[in-house]
Amino acid sequence: MFDLQRVWLVAKREWFVRLKQRSFQITTLVQLIIFLAAASIPVISSAFGDDGGGNEDTVTVLVLDETGDSLVDPLAAGLSAEVPDQPRIVIESTSESREDVQQRIDDDDADAGLAIARNDAGALEFALFNESGDVDILTQRISGAVTYLNLEDQLAQLGIEGATYDQAVAAPSIVLNASALGIDEESDAEGNAKFVIAYVFAFLSYMVVILYGNWVAQGVVEEKSSRIMEIMINAATPRDLLLGKVLGIGMAAMTQLLPTIVLGGIVLSLQRQIADRLDLGGSAIIDIDYGALSLQSGGWFLIYFIFGFVLFAALYAGIGSLVSRQEEVNQAIAPMTTISIGGFFGAIFTLSAPDSMLARVLSIVPFTSPTTMVPRIILGNPQPWELALSLVLLIATAVLALMVAARIYRVGVLMYGQKPKLRSVFSSGSAEVSR
Repeated sequence: MFDLQRVWLVAKREWFVRLKQRSFQITTLVQLIIFLAAASIPVISSAFGDDGGGNEDTVTVLVLDETGDSLVDPLAAGLSAEVPDQPRIVIESTSESREDVQQRIDDDDADAGLAIARNDAGALEFALFNESGDVDILTQRISGAVTYLNLEDQLAQLGIEGATYDQAVAAPSIVLNASALGIDEESDAEGNAKFVIAYVFAFLSYMVVILYGNWVAQGVVEEKSSRIMEIMINAATPRDLLLGKVLGIGMAAMTQLLPTIVLGGIVLSLQRQIADRLDLGGSAIIDIDYGALSLQSGGWFLIYFIFGFVLFAALYAGIGSLVSRQEEVNQAIAPMTTISIGGFFGAIFTLSAPDSMLARVLSIVPFTSPTTMVPRIILGNPQPWELALSLVLLIATAVLALMVAARIYRVGVLMYGQKPKLRSVFSSGSAEVSR
């Protein structure tokens, strides 16, 4: 059916022509840089985020203890806990007057102040100082710690130990069995990471179909318009030319994609090690298995890309062979572009509802599965039979597309300045008539 030697010669020519193009080289380099930068987002966000590398932002609170009961240490213990997205509080004990405390705050030598005293009844009284006089997050945190300190002091005066009180008001232990509800437990950080990866691969699937499909169609029309096809057709059959062109441009596409995906996946899987080497410990990196995410998503993407590319490239080549001028290419491939856009919108829907009925159908239909199944695999829970059916239908449709495209190509590449009719395209003797 195919002469593999001639197919390989055509494919090798297509491959080398693309590799030598300056635009191809620049695009590959830019694409690689973008993917490496995207894969480094967790480390970058950890380094520049509020909680990246340990929270280095601190605020100073001056504490003036006028009670003589050494209440600074218990207060500092209550404020020492780190709060996400909030600066660390440093307590500085002082014996200055309240006026001096306020002056130091006005001079930006401190961020807030607290004076602790007792009234005539022996109860604690507190005075807060800041520059604006408004209630902000810092004063709210100090107020919370002060409330607990006051409670402990009152319990002590009543002869109730703090441990006894804590035991009495301790919250009950409640365990939510998420699996019984059909809900997978995962952190928000991991869910966000999966969503971003799923979106990137959905968008990449859409872009490669548009980009490399246009390569195929433009290449066919370029050869027809330059009459190179007349020379090539004498060395190989139209069927061999079609398969060789699809294979060659597919190899060029893999030359761009494989280094990008492999290196991007390696960088993504080494987020924890990179953060440790740079002395970063951001919460965006903790408890996320980036290695498993990148291996799973990258592997499935390549599988669906290969068969999806064969399907669309064959149809692009067949359609491209029916026109003779570059100006007519965009109009001719408009239906294929519409199908590709529909697949991308299906992938966008799948990102929000990966296990819905529409997402399940779109991930099985061959023309949309290359863009929708990978997001489902990453975010949803497709059944094994769904994966098997999706791949079988995609492969079968790709083979059928090659057969149909070869028939169209056989007629189209030999027609210059003519508009082929469907009857002539699918006529068994059309090739001989065209010759």
